[in-house]
Amino acid sequence: RGANGGAGEFGHVQVKPSGSTCACGASGCLESVVSDSAISSEVSRRIGRRVTIGEAAELARSGERAALDVFLEAARILGVATANLVNILNPDLIVVSGEGTQAGDIIQEEFETSLRLHCFGSLGDNLRVVIKPWSDEAWARGAASLLLGQLFEAPTSRPMNSRRPALVTRSM
Repeated sequence: RGANGGAGEFGHVQVKPSGSTCACGASGCLESVVSDSAISSEVSRRIGRRVTIGEAAELARSGERAALDVFLEAARILGVATANLVNILNPDLIVVSGEGTQAGDIIQEEFETSLRLHCFGSLGDNLRVVIKPWSDEAWARGAASLLLGQLFEAPTSRPMNSRRPALVTRSM
């Protein structure tokens, strides 16, 4: 959750400081490069006509070089960004889900290559990577788990109506 409710905003890690403006107002956020809308916009720009993410994926699967290049570039950038998380957290499993996973078959190999290449030392050697397609059901499960987590959260030592911190430390 973080101090201000912003922990876990992985989509707003900057990967291309001079890149496109993100919906958050910053430039070059991961989301502005690898999201469905970013990929479909870039494929549309390169081929000269508007396409959906599904159409962009089909073009890439059929061998359309411009579309495939966009997906592969996004996979490489996502790999570098994810490697940074691996270097900090050292997990044994990475699950990629959310936008773009309907094109998992297109990006998986390039993503994994980039991820392992940018991991520190041997951190990427035994790392398992799973690309899990996203669905509306997943959104609902995520929302429910947040609510249940709050419901069953351990109580703090602070009184319910207190505005004072639960723990105060003093320098000695």
